[in-house]
Amino acid sequence: MAARGSETPLPFVLTRVFDAPREAVFCAFTKPESFCHWWGPKGCSVDHLRTDVRAGGMTHYARRFGNGEMMWGRAIYREVESPSRLSWVNSFSDADAGLASHAGHEGWPLQILNSVVLVEEAGKTRLTLTSTPIEASEEECRTFMDGYASMNAGWAGSFDQLEEFLREKSVLLTVSRQFDASPEAVFDAWLDAESVAQWMFSTPGGVMEKVEIAPRVGGGFEVFERRGAQLATHFGTYVEINRPRRLAFDFSTDPEQGTTRVTVDFDARDCRCFVTL
Repeated sequence: MAARGSETPLPFVLTRVFDAPREAVFCAFTKPESFCHWWGPKGCSVDHLRTDVRAGGMTHYARRFGNGEMMWGRAIYREVESPSRLSWVNSFSDADAGLASHAGHEGWPLQILNSVVLVEEAGKTRLTLTSTPIEASEEECRTFMDGYASMNAGWAGSFDQLEEFLREKSVLLTVSRQFDASPEAVFDAWLDAESVAQWMFSTPGGVMEKVEIAPRVGGGFEVFERRGAQLATHFGTYVEINRPRRLAFDFSTDPEQGTTRVTVDFDARDCRCFVTL
């Protein structure tokens, strides 16, 4: 944690390691259905949440405490780089998303620049939070530095809730199947559009309307099937392509609702291919 040094404050820095992929941690900051489960002190809920997570966009929210008190806040984003970095100017606010002072802490800076950097470490995610006042007076900077212990406790409590949310959300499902074909042939059937159209996400009576695949790391797929009046959509972004051993992609049916990491391993045994998903 940064220590008080001069009238120009050193940044407040806090590091935490989460037992979750960094995509999941990033989504917890940017997806409203995740954000509302952990943001803020223990014992409060997030109400009136409105999000527009992009550079220049804003999240506007209210925290409701057990006594009925509401505290408004807002975040105006400067950087949104999924899944590695997020920065925003955080402020207390009001019901109209205006700028407001801290009602319970006189002299607190009106605006604080927060940045979160996420780094993968052996299947876990190291999060580094850095906070610095902007456009603050010398008195506000001193107040900010005097509040390091309080900020450490507040963020630690929020991160405890985030850790619990990520643990409850994490579910591992494994399925295995053997095929009378070589690993190369089975692997290629996952990346060839004509082959994919014959089996992936297909249902009896369904009609494939769109199959597009860019088989490279960072590329992806879109598979749409018409099922009566419903259009079933499937999206993926490839994160690993190691022919013919492993394929990994981030999957969703709606890119706005987060993704699930899918890993497929191909293993040759007795002239057959064993696939574990």
